[in-house]
Amino acid sequence: MAGMNIKAGFSIKDKASLPGNNAANGVYDDGYMHPKGDGISTPYTSDWGYNDPLQYSASQSRLFMHQATSFSPTSSSSVEKSGSVYPGFDMAYGGNLFYLGRARVGWDLGFGFLPINITDNQSISAKINRNIIGFDTSGIDTPDGVSLVPNPFPGAGYRGGPDGNSKFLPSKAVPTDPATDQVDGTITGSHKLEVMLYTVRLGPSVYWDLNEDFGLSASFGPALGIVSGDYKYDEVVTAGGPHNKGQFGATDLVYGGYVNATLMYHVPGEKADIYVGGQYMPMGNASFSGGGREAQLKLGGQVYISAGINWPF
Repeated sequence: MAGMNIKAGFSIKDKASLPGNNAANGVYDDGYMHPKGDGISTPYTSDWGYNDPLQYSASQSRLFMHQATSFSPTSSSSVEKSGSVYPGFDMAYGGNLFYLGRARVGWDLGFGFLPINITDNQSISAKINRNIIGFDTSGIDTPDGVSLVPNPFPGAGYRGGPDGNSKFLPSKAVPTDPATDQVDGTITGSHKLEVMLYTVRLGPSVYWDLNEDFGLSASFGPALGIVSGDYKYDEVVTAGGPHNKGQFGATDLVYGGYVNATLMYHVPGEKADIYVGGQYMPMGNASFSGGGREAQLKLGGQVYISAGINWPF
């Protein structure tokens, strides 16, 4: 079968977390400070670098690093995306209860599954909340009288390494005032739903033999759906900012009904029918939420076109 007219709505709450940063490993939004020691003494390291000249304050003897922790949208963050046509699988079983003229009245039990993938690539203007991490750049001498603090201080774009031949700095962070700030920025990237929709339907059916070659059946009734899968996000916070990537999963039950019509061709000499069918199965919305990000899989207008083999016995 093929499912269509399926949509998804994506939105960001008042504040979305940025758990993908790796400041614990010494990597910041605008530089790095790896506390490796490099054979001198632990709190010093040559494995450091920074991006922007505004990060260094000679008057304060500080090098500042920044770590984005969350963002709050300042532009509309709600969008609805239409999915494409999704191939899936459908299987049904039924039986006859009694005859009504030329029609046979019975029942129909069906099961289907459909993989769905819908992506949102909109950009969002936002207020970005950041931690400020400071490192002391004032003069420090080792016991042998050798200064480890670079003089003059390297310009923005400096990249040291772990080989011990670069310029040394203390790698231990010191308190800063303020310890946090907020800046304007843009969130780009993608938000995606990758889910599987499982459906079960049960209801009465009616079948007519139009002639010796063709038959027509129809059924309707309640339907139950299980939506299970992942919300995935791959975000970049402003140009050159942190790359935040993650996902969370959910499973949700949805309810609705179905109306189905099927045209069958009786294969001559074979105990089988070839069929094509159409099905309308409106259901509720399945919700995904985590870390300030939300999505709803909207199944209120889903339509299925199916083709296959019917085997009466």
